[in-house]
This record gives sequence, C-alpha cells and structure tokens, in this order.
Amino acid sequence: MKTLSVVIPVYNALEHLKITLQSLVNNTDSLREIIIVDDASKKETKDFIEGLTMREDMGVDLIKITLKNHSWTNAAWNKGVAHATQEYVAVINSDITLSPHWDTHLIYKLQKATIACPMENRNGVLTELDPVI
Repeated sequence: MKTLSVVIPVYNALEHLKITLQSLVNNTDSLREIIIVDDASKKETKDFIEGLTMREDMGVDLIKITLKNHSWTNAAWNKGVAHATQEYVAVINSDITLSPHWDTHLIYKLQKATIACPMENRNGVLTELDPVI
C-alpha cells in the first residue's frame, strides 16, 4: 500500500479545522502522517492544535509545526512539505471536507502524472482529481 503525508496549513478557523481533521481521518485510506502547520493562529486555535493527539492503533504520526509570525499559506505549505516523510504528499486547506477514498484516486492519478489538481463540487467537497502534467 502507498503511504501519504497530508500537510494542513492553519490560520485560525478552528471549527473548520475540526471538520477537516475528522473527514481526513475517516476518509483517507493511505494516511500515515498529518503535518499541521500553525501559521501564528490566535490562542484558541493554537491551544487546540497543541492538545491534538493520534490514537496509537491508527498508525498515523502527527507532526505539529508552529510559526511565530504569520507567513501566509504558501510559506506554511513549504514548511510542512519539508517535514513530510511518506511516499506521497498532499497539501489541503484547513476548511475542506474530503470524500471517501479521495487519496486512492489522488495516488492513482499521480502514478500517471507529475501533479494532480483537485476539483471541488459546490459544497466544497473534494470529489475528483485531474492529472496536469
């Protein structure tokens, strides 16, 4: 089985982050590593991230990176990707809901292309991926 690191840059938006994490854990088949990059969030979000843990039986590592100054999304992506250790890496926003087996489709497409672009339906749910190059 292919293994996946998922990078999530976070800047506040705590309630969205909770939904994203729940859908990530419930709908990702090859998940082995979650990398949360806190981009200098406010206290409530920062405290939530600091308190996050993963159940040992899930076999998923949780890496938390805290940026001292707000660096914006691209810098947070880069910091997270630099810490990824798995075969494949996906970067998702902290305010999406993932559909079941989204990663299986992503990895399949990546085996045929260099990069894949996610497509969203009207409800903000990641539903399909298209190869780019």
